[in-house]
Amino acid sequence: MTSNIATAYVTQPSPPRSADITFFAPGRDDFQFLAGDKTQLVCVPYLRALDLQWELSHNLVKAPLRTGSAAVRYDNSFSIPLPLQELAPGFYDVRVKIILSATETLSALTTVGWRVDELAVHAQSPADFDAFWAAGIARLDTVKPVATCTLERTLRGSEIDAYNLSSASIPGNYHPAGVRTDVVEIYRVSFPSANGKTIHGWFTKPAGPGPFPALLVLPGAGNAARPAPVEHARHGYAALDIQVHGNPVDAATYDRLVIAKPERPEDVIQHGMYLHALQAGRVLRTLPGVDATRLAALGGSQGGCLSVVVAALDPGFKAVVASITYNAYLPWFDWSRQLNKTKKSGADTGFPAAESPASLPPDRYFDVLNFASRVRCPVLMNKALIDPVSPPTGIQAVYLNLAGPKEIIALPNIGHDWSPAFDRHAWEWLDRILHP
Repeated sequence: MTSNIATAYVTQPSPPRSADITFFAPGRDDFQFLAGDKTQLVCVPYLRALDLQWELSHNLVKAPLRTGSAAVRYDNSFSIPLPLQELAPGFYDVRVKIILSATETLSALTTVGWRVDELAVHAQSPADFDAFWAAGIARLDTVKPVATCTLERTLRGSEIDAYNLSSASIPGNYHPAGVRTDVVEIYRVSFPSANGKTIHGWFTKPAGPGPFPALLVLPGAGNAARPAPVEHARHGYAALDIQVHGNPVDAATYDRLVIAKPERPEDVIQHGMYLHALQAGRVLRTLPGVDATRLAALGGSQGGCLSVVVAALDPGFKAVVASITYNAYLPWFDWSRQLNKTKKSGADTGFPAAESPASLPPDRYFDVLNFASRVRCPVLMNKALIDPVSPPTGIQAVYLNLAGPKEIIALPNIGHDWSPAFDRHAWEWLDRILHP
């Protein structure tokens, strides 16, 4: 559901997950400790080990707040007592260096949460945020959401598995309980959008007239080909997946995106992307076999960000599935980067509240955190705890600010990656809302 890469499926996980070591938290499978818990972490190397040194720091910050050591136990594991009670609610990185011999060491990282539902969120939203986006929507309103839609091919049975494995980075039929059809139609779609751009995409649906509940599948970051959402159609949904930069969905090569830092927010690259995603939602309602009253937005990384944005700007969406959501809580990102630049650890109290500056940087109009309070439909999220791209602190801030029904699932020891268990849960969650 939330894998959005047009490549072959591989079994190797994304870094910084290590094959040589693992962690677990006794009593807290999700690695999120609460007041009253014994805040203990167990580290298990898969090599002979002698001793362990650990460092505890704010999420994404390199300089440690606390350090310590642990002696090896009889089963070649280590027990690390984490002094989280001394710190503010939030996420903390635990870095370990294991002494294997006089000349060999092994290093790894994991992340834990401490009373994360009490995380202090200090957002920076421009005073004219709503007016800015109302103006963008008004300009988009002048562009009719009329698409060209041409049947490309039909896949049957094992052909769907073969396509997923070769072209959609999905391991075949990984959720057979949710399959509703073995015949899937793939259409090539294009439509006009903001700033004179033509947006291209793949539209898929089960064979037959429908109407089917529909999914807007939004892409991760980068300028690349898009996979056709055939797994979504196999699960009984009509689905539209777009190339959000106005390029073809299956070109042989793509230019590298040049990300400038303009002074005007209208010139920031996300401005066009957000409006193109919004236009795609309007187009989806017009495509064959779509039940326009049953729409959901979903995606991973940048796609998770775009799904929250679309639901904030278009109240017609009934559900959102946002995985490893990118571009979230930018003031906190800036704080952690500054700490790393100055090699400081930050205070025990975490990211401090500060007076709003006289002028905010243009990127604050695109911080997904500032859209969260405007989302009223049910939202399902996840947070990969060792994700260096979409760190859990930013995702948790978005989750806490959502206005409607919500659920978030922690993925311990997972980096910027896809989770089959989460996707299976997401299919069942969506079915309860759109396939009652």
